[in-house]
Amino acid sequence: MKYFSQEWVDAIKEKMASDEAYKRKTNGWDTKLCSLVLGAPGGVDIFVEWNIQDGQLVSVNRQEKPAPSDWRKEPFDGKKYVVRSTAPYEAYAKLNRREMNFMKAIMTGGYKIDGMVKVLPMVGKMTAWTDLQAFIPCEY
Repeated sequence: MKYFSQEWVDAIKEKMASDEAYKRKTNGWDTKLCSLVLGAPGGVDIFVEWNIQDGQLVSVNRQEKPAPSDWRKEPFDGKKYVVRSTAPYEAYAKLNRREMNFMKAIMTGGYKIDGMVKVLPMVGKMTAWTDLQAFIPCEY
């Protein structure tokens, strides 16, 4: 399956529901966040809304638009989302391949987080979530 495809997103939801170690690490985690993936293969930007309740993905909405999309100019809606991550496809892929961790991705640039103040208390849960994604087999 392709990275950031609908099939990959669906596999994340299944893994979140079945992985006991992940469940322990994210118990009680409620958040709504979004990912904006810039310049994905096929010349598209991808926007994914993630609604997580008690560590589980209760809904996900994945969309594509030709790149560069108007999403790139939209301001962050802090009333709708706790966090928005924005990065080129390759930066997301490096994070997923575990070539860098979540905090290094933020600090080294190219990976922007809106809502950073709200991210800090949940870094452990976010790291558990990104680690879980790295175990979903995919092609880049």
